[in-house]
Amino acid sequence: MLKKIGILEASAVGRVHSRVCNLLLQCRCFLQANAGVSTIEWVALAAGLVIGSIFVSFILMKGLAGAANSVANQLSP
Repeated sequence: MLKKIGILEASAVGRVHSRVCNLLLQCRCFLQANAGVSTIEWVALAAGLVIGSIFVSFILMKGLAGAANSVANQLSP
């Protein structure tokens, strides 16, 4: 009976050890992999540029509305 308990205990320790080693390996791979982080940065940069360009074009259109109306009034017969 004691041998069985010792074997079970040793196998449980081995399973815990392998899980810890796998977790540490996955953490190290995640920290060393830069592809995912740089992809997220580029997506955030692209989204910021799109939102910024929409904002700038909205401001320009609002600012040029008066000048465009006066030119259109002068061109109408």
